[in-house]
Amino acid sequence: MLSIKRNLYKVAFFAAMGLFVTQNTHAQSKSDYVTLNNAGQEIEVLKNPKKVLVFDLSVLETFQELDLPVAGVPNSLPKHLEKYEASEYAKLGSLKQPDIKAIQEFQPDLIISAGRQNAYIDSLSSIAPTVVFNVDNNDFWSSLEQNVLEVASLYGKEDQAKVKLKALKDKAESVQAKSAKDPNKAVTVLHVGNRFMPHGPGARFGFVHDALDIKPAYLESEKSASAQKGSRPAPMALSQINPDYLFIIDRATAINGETKTVEEVLTDDIRNTEAYKNGKVFIVPGQIWYLAGSGLISVDMKIDDINQKLYGN
Repeated sequence: MLSIKRNLYKVAFFAAMGLFVTQNTHAQSKSDYVTLNNAGQEIEVLKNPKKVLVFDLSVLETFQELDLPVAGVPNSLPKHLEKYEASEYAKLGSLKQPDIKAIQEFQPDLIISAGRQNAYIDSLSSIAPTVVFNVDNNDFWSSLEQNVLEVASLYGKEDQAKVKLKALKDKAESVQAKSAKDPNKAVTVLHVGNRFMPHGPGARFGFVHDALDIKPAYLESEKSASAQKGSRPAPMALSQINPDYLFIIDRATAINGETKTVEEVLTDDIRNTEAYKNGKVFIVPGQIWYLAGSGLISVDMKIDDINQKLYGN
C-alpha cells in the first residue's frame, strides 16, 4: 500500500512538473512568433517556418531576393522566378486553383496565398496558417514596404530588406524627379480580347502614377470604380482619353510568357491618340505587370523599363 502511495505521489509530482514546463514554454513561445497583417486582420505565425508554400509571385520575389527558404510554389512561373522550376520545389497548384489534396499531404508550416485564390482561403487555412499580402495602390510605397518587412521578419532579415527597399525607392525617386518636370500625361491599359481597359491612379495597373508620379491622362469615375465585376460600363475610347504616353499590357501573352508588338494590337482608336502620333505607344512585359508586379524584383524591372522608355536612361 505504501508503495502504491509513493508511486501516486511520483505521478502527481511529474504531472505537476509537466504542467509547469508546458506553461513556461508557452510563456516563452510568444517571442517565437511574429504578427503579420493578413488582408487587414492580424495573424500570429511561428518564426523561421521551414516548409513554406508561396503562391503570391510578388512575395516569392521577396523570398528570392532575401534568400529565404521556399518548399512549394505554383505549377507555372514567370521567367524571372525560373529558379523555382527546379524539382526540389513542390508544385502544388495554379495561381488561381491550389491543389488542396496535394497541399494536405505536403503539410506546410505556412501558406502564402494569392488574391486569385480567395475562394480557397478557408480550405488552405484549415491545413496551415495562411496569409494574403495585399498592396494598397493608394499608398503604394508604404504598402510595399510593410509587405516586404513582414516577410523578412519571419527570419529576422529586416535589415537586409531595408537595404533593398531603400535602393528601390532611390531609383524611383530619380524617375520621379524627371516626371515632375514632364508635362505629358499617361495611361496604362489592359488588353483583353478586343477591349482596352484603362487604369488610372489607385487602380491595379496605376503603377506609373502611384509609384513614379507620372501625370494621369485618365481618372476612373466613381461609378466605374464601385461597379461589380461584369457590370462595369464600357471603357472610354483611347482617342477620347488621348494620352501622350500609352502603356499596353496584353493579358493573353502575359499568361503565355510572350510579348506582342504594338502593330499586333494596333487599332484605329489607338492611331488617333497623341501617343501613337508621337511614337509613344509601348507594350510592357505582361509577366511582370500582370502576374507579379508588386515585389522587389518586378517593381525594380518596371522602374527600369518605364525610365528607359520615357527618358532613355
